[in-house]
Amino acid sequence: MKKISIYGLFLGLLFTSCATVIPNLDTRLPEFVFLVRGDGISEQLDEDFDFDNTVLYLKRGDTYTVNYTGSDAGGVRQIMLEMPQHQAFANPSLISGNDWFFASTSSSAVTLLWEGRRTEPTRGSTVVWEFGAIGLTSDNVDEVEFIFTVIDFHDNTIRKTLTIRIYNQDPQLAPR
Repeated sequence: MKKISIYGLFLGLLFTSCATVIPNLDTRLPEFVFLVRGDGISEQLDEDFDFDNTVLYLKRGDTYTVNYTGSDAGGVRQIMLEMPQHQAFANPSLISGNDWFFASTSSSAVTLLWEGRRTEPTRGSTVVWEFGAIGLTSDNVDEVEFIFTVIDFHDNTIRKTLTIRIYNQDPQLAPR
C-alpha cells in the first residue's frame, strides 16, 4: 500500500509541474516507474529494482493493468517500452496516455512509445494500458522480456530489461 501511495504522489507532482526548461548541462539519468496490477499482484518497480536477479511471474489467462512513467527534471526526449509482438499477450490496449502509441519495431517486437518535444519540454509522461497474459504454450513456462528506456534531451539514457515468465500459478516477483 505504501508503494501505491508513493506512486500516486509521484504522478501528482509530475502532472502539476510537467513543463520544464532544458538545462545547459545535465548528467543525471532519467527515472521510471512501472506498476503492474492484477488479481493477486500489485508491484511497483523502478530503475533501482534488481532486474538482474528477479523475475516477474504472471498467471496465464489473467488480465493486468500497467502504469509506466518516465521522467527527468530537465525534460524527457523519449520513453519506450519494448515488448514481444503480441503473441504472448492478448489485446494490449491503451487506457490513457497523451501522445503514446504502439509502434512495430521488428517482426518480433512492438514498442509502446512517447516522444517529447524540445520546443515544449516536459518532465515526463505516464501511460496506462492493459493486456491478457496468454503465453505461447498452454502448460510450459513462457519467458519474455520488457525493455524500459527513458532518454532525456542530453542523451542521458536509462535502460533496464525485465524478465517476465507466464505460467499457470499465481503472479509474483521471485528470484531467477
